[in-house]
Amino acid sequence: MVKKIVFIATAFIGLIILLVIMNYSGHPYEDEQVFDNTPEIEGQPTTGETDAPLTIVEFGDFMCPACYAWGEEIYPQIQKDFIDKGEAQFTYINTPFHGMPSETGALAAESVFSKAPEDYWDFHHGLFDEQDSENHHSNWLTDEVISDMVETHTSLNADDVLSDIKDEAHRAEIDYDEQMISEYGVGLTPTIFINNVKIQDPFDYDEIKETIDNELDN
Repeated sequence: MVKKIVFIATAFIGLIILLVIMNYSGHPYEDEQVFDNTPEIEGQPTTGETDAPLTIVEFGDFMCPACYAWGEEIYPQIQKDFIDKGEAQFTYINTPFHGMPSETGALAAESVFSKAPEDYWDFHHGLFDEQDSENHHSNWLTDEVISDMVETHTSLNADDVLSDIKDEAHRAEIDYDEQMISEYGVGLTPTIFINNVKIQDPFDYDEIKETIDNELDN
């Protein structure tokens, strides 16, 4: 009985992710674009070898269902094929496109990263896992959720993070991210860069892998 319930739950989550991907893929994409420079990653949460020859950047939003789907479906493949092998490092840049809840999530993440960078990625993944899979437009990103994620996934006191959010202690970091969003023409989340190349379709792993392989060859 337990196995049956687990199977049904897993199938349901898989269906939700598939629907999100199908909905995202309906958006018009620009052609793959090449910029003069890779988005600046200094001061941003980054995982992987610091001397890796290649940089992958995600412009993402904690309120974005497509970002959650990308993190579940595409990122693990990139991690296995390139990050874990020391060929790439991965950076996340806050892109608060969904109003105040998005800004709250970004401010919370910036607070955690500044106070306990070693705990950032556990908090990052934990917060994405809290998305409301049944109602993508619900305001699920509350102080209560943030407090729970801080207490569960970091060594920090949740009240300190909530205080940072209230005081907008890391507004400068969010403003800097928004400058990069404008500079690199980011209009949808997730938007993925491989070095200075903006990927046309972030859910097309073949395109991503081909671009990575070309960048590594060069």
